[in-house]
Amino acid sequence: MGSGARSGWKGRGIFFTPAIKRLAEFEELAASLAADRERRARLRGHRSTHKKHLKSALEALVPYLGGEKTQLQSFWDTLVIWPSADQLHRMTLAALEAHEVAADQLCREALEFLQNVEDLRDRPTENERSYIQDTTQKLTTVKCNARVQQKPSGTSDDTQSVKDAPNGASCSEKGNEAAREAHKFQFLEKLTPERLYGLASEEMRMHLDVRRYRRDNLVAHDFVVAAQDRLPELGINISAWHQAVAAMGEEQATMALLVLDASRDRPGLPVRNPGGYLRGMARAAS
Repeated sequence: MGSGARSGWKGRGIFFTPAIKRLAEFEELAASLAADRERRARLRGHRSTHKKHLKSALEALVPYLGGEKTQLQSFWDTLVIWPSADQLHRMTLAALEAHEVAADQLCREALEFLQNVEDLRDRPTENERSYIQDTTQKLTTVKCNARVQQKPSGTSDDTQSVKDAPNGASCSEKGNEAAREAHKFQFLEKLTPERLYGLASEEMRMHLDVRRYRRDNLVAHDFVVAAQDRLPELGINISAWHQAVAAMGEEQATMALLVLDASRDRPGLPVRNPGGYLRGMARAAS
């Protein structure tokens, strides 16, 4: 009643007994919905990573392929029909999971294709001595600013120009651009994937093993995805990861997560709060 008293009429008022009896059911439903939201957010994050690395690989392929762009066109044709970010939110969980797997596979195919092209281009011709054998050789620095236009997909985030890195190992511009390629990390080239795998925690290695089982080898793309998979397991909020990426870049953020994850049980100075530790590293980088 308006005065706060119970109604004088029998059977009137609010009775909580039935709801209390179903409390466990409601809690289970709430946990299920929360897990579903978290799973969807993680899949969308992975798709974003796949798309970024795929576009980076395709941009790097442009100067290598020249007029022979049949394979490159095939990658672009698949990329441009990918659902937009808004469409990802409206997809069923099963459809989103299937799309993320397909996007990951296409990204890896493009990265492997790029690696094969680079290996063929860098391989010395028959009866020609590779310049790598001569450690005293000085390469001439060349300035170059060639650019090509990237194929638009019809979405706003796809209509951007592509830097056309020139051929040859002696171009300084190519070296500078390569340092910022999303699909290739400096620390991975220095340490090698196997060395970096050995520095990772056992839990991180499990994620890397799954990805290596699919493709037989590990690349920078795999370490980024594995790091993102470790976030919920470490209790790190996705906002902390975004803060780290914004402050230090994807490469250093991945390395930071790998380091703090491997240091959780470090004798003398273990990492007790992975989320706070990652945010601290981001602030230090800033």
